[in-house]
Amino acid sequence: MNPSPPHGRRGSPPPRPDPPALAGRALGALHSLAKGLARARALDPSALPDRLELRVDLDLKRGPSFEGARGLLDQIAARIEWALRAAAALRSGRVYCFFCSSSDCAHAAPPDADSVFDGYEAPGRPRWTDLPTVFLDRRDPRVDTLYGRRHLVTLVEEGPALRSGLIEAFAADARVYEILGQVVAGFFEVPSGNGRREGSAATFQVVRTATGEGRSRLRLNAVSGGALFDERGASVDPSLGRILDIARRRLASLERELAGARRRGGTEPDPTPKALSILRAFARDLEHHERAGARRTGHGRERSDAGHRPTALAFPEAREAGVDRIFADERGETLVVLGKAGRAHVFTADGRHVTSVVLRGDEVARRIRTRRWKPASPEAIALFRTGIGRG
Repeated sequence: MNPSPPHGRRGSPPPRPDPPALAGRALGALHSLAKGLARARALDPSALPDRLELRVDLDLKRGPSFEGARGLLDQIAARIEWALRAAAALRSGRVYCFFCSSSDCAHAAPPDADSVFDGYEAPGRPRWTDLPTVFLDRRDPRVDTLYGRRHLVTLVEEGPALRSGLIEAFAADARVYEILGQVVAGFFEVPSGNGRREGSAATFQVVRTATGEGRSRLRLNAVSGGALFDERGASVDPSLGRILDIARRRLASLERELAGARRRGGTEPDPTPKALSILRAFARDLEHHERAGARRTGHGRERSDAGHRPTALAFPEAREAGVDRIFADERGETLVVLGKAGRAHVFTADGRHVTSVVLRGDEVARRIRTRRWKPASPEAIALFRTGIGRG
């Protein structure tokens, strides 16, 4: 008896290759290769770009070659090397030093509690300057307030001026840590070792890091030489922490917007204008919180920090509120903005903050049901948003 033919019935042709299955196996092999190279370099998988765009040369006459495989491997290795540099550059509480190609060197952190980032020196080292001198150099009349160290003031600065000190040799590296803008602020009250509260300046930067595929990652980096942040980078002031969280959520939303534009059109729009808008709102929120805190007693400040009197969140939540969260109070001729966790912020029609309260149970629903609070008109909302800086 003759042995059976190797493929099915006698005389049947061999099975046709399944192109989708072959393509799937090829992509699976590339995926495993990229992950394996990342593990070999001890790179956190979360630091990898979401996608890798590779150029593949297929020599259909000669078949697979060492040169072709080497070229593919070099492309993946280059993308991973870029991801490693970007991950090393974005270190919380420190500024990237182009001279040392690191955020871990001595140049990357402010030398004392009064210092803020003031651009780059020609060799690529961060320049740190005490906050009053920065205001003096900018001819800002509020410099006298800083010398008294009794009130907090902020200054928004744009990225090109801060990057102007970088020489041409660092142009290619600039995408690793690109400062779109920053807020310098001071002086924040922080606890000291002797039980007193001392002043500390801080720098808050919006930083863009471009992946190897051209996608932007945006981060709000908070830097201070004082005791304003703990070893994990968290603010020791709960109210400041909440204001930072709101700004970071707005940056995350902008990052998603950029990714969507890139998927639709292939390129990202310049995020700088919107990043600066986020920084200006952040600066206003800081100053409003400080002014509100100055008017409160020590007991009132403790209640605010504990979240029982949410005045610190009035302007941040008002700027984020949708039209369905803004109501007109018929009795007080004011506008009410509903925040989270039962918070309600009361404003005048032109955006001046009156008070904030926490409403329990069904109090919000009752006021809406009884028509004490009615949806604000589009005209009233437009005037209000102009007043709070969201026109």
